[in-house]
Amino acid sequence: MNIPFNRTKTVATLGPASSDPAVMRRMVRAGLDVFRLNFAHGTYPEFAGLIARVREVSRRLSHPVGILQDLPGPKLRVGALSADVELHRGDEAVLVAGRTGPAGTIPVTYPDLSRDLKPGHEVFIADGLIRLLVRAVKGGRVLCCVANGGIVRRGNGVNLPRSPLLLRAFTPEDARHLVFGLAHGVDFVGISFVGTKQDVDRVRAFCRRRGRTPFLIAKIERRVAVENLDDILESADGIMVARGDLGVEFPFFKVPGLQEDIVARARRRGRPVIVATQMLESMIQNPRPTRAEATDVATAVREGADAVMLSGETAVGKYPVAAVEALWSVIGETERRVRPFEAISETGDLSDAVAREACRTALSVGARWIVVPTRSGATAARVSRHRPDVRILSLTSDEALRRRFSLYWGLDTEPLSVSVGHAGIVRRLLARRVVKTGQLLVFAGGAPGFPQGVTNLIHVVRV
Repeated sequence: MNIPFNRTKTVATLGPASSDPAVMRRMVRAGLDVFRLNFAHGTYPEFAGLIARVREVSRRLSHPVGILQDLPGPKLRVGALSADVELHRGDEAVLVAGRTGPAGTIPVTYPDLSRDLKPGHEVFIADGLIRLLVRAVKGGRVLCCVANGGIVRRGNGVNLPRSPLLLRAFTPEDARHLVFGLAHGVDFVGISFVGTKQDVDRVRAFCRRRGRTPFLIAKIERRVAVENLDDILESADGIMVARGDLGVEFPFFKVPGLQEDIVARARRRGRPVIVATQMLESMIQNPRPTRAEATDVATAVREGADAVMLSGETAVGKYPVAAVEALWSVIGETERRVRPFEAISETGDLSDAVAREACRTALSVGARWIVVPTRSGATAARVSRHRPDVRILSLTSDEALRRRFSLYWGLDTEPLSVSVGHAGIVRRLLARRVVKTGQLLVFAGGAPGFPQGVTNLIHVVRV
């Protein structure tokens, strides 16, 4: 089964619109690399069924497909309301802390609401569509003036951009979800509302106590996370630019610049980075994206994102397969117009320097592939970081590692053992018609006898 290949990977959220195995197969055939499970919605039996279906689709198509478990985190929400509340500009709105509140108030699930909010602070509801200005705080009630109105519904998200939000990113509910995810072998874990590197460290320690080491993705969606980004990049395996809440924490016009900066800093640190939220939002209802959405996707590709992500478009939208096809088409056209190779600044690391020179060598000699036999995945990640204008073929018999590669820019994989040596690998790639006689291959990896994860060898081979 030939699956379309782009260098920039695609992630899509599973939901009612895409949970049928036939739809999932069509999405993978259209170029999807990773399925996302949003644990803010759904039950464990439903998630178990989706995970089993993803694995079966991957097996039937003989193609590694990753699973991203996205933890909900401590997102603030509107509590229980007896009915929806319609707010108009100039109205007074009264907020209280709790899951329920007295008649005429809007409860918010944050216990320190009246302590943290001060006169002049802003409160955003429903992804920023509703904007309130705090006038006063009296007896546990937060009195606000409505700056932008709308309909407030139970479960709407609430953002307090100027509040310290003294909540840990990893909640007890997240812990229960993660126990389930680890037991079912998810490949990636998204940590919501990360603020500091300690948030990531707590999740990693939690996993290690259970003998698991999933790939941890820190979602950057809070002002404090942007301020602590360099430290977070030290601890996280990957980064997600979660533009929904980020666009509420910051003025909307700052989001493009923040995205560009986060992607660049993640790339310098060699961390895969996903750009997410409203990539093709109009395709929830329409069979084609807008021109602005196509341009948005192309911008993420040009900036060097490892992956772009669909949310509601595939979870609840009318056209989940068409959304993946549209995303893949924009990525492919953009990549044809952009020469990707860019030597990342020197790090002083020997392994990274060798990986960078493998990219330069492949370009200089006109190689067909950069071939990376790997046990740990370290060399493949290093080569991917430098975005060579040559396809990267990572070789491993470890299926979990192959699924992890589904999130790295430019990595294609073959299920071959690295123990057969370069000559044996060439023979097997010839037999599988991956390479042809006369083509040049550049091998990058570790020389025999050196520790796992070291990159210190470049070997040019003519097939």
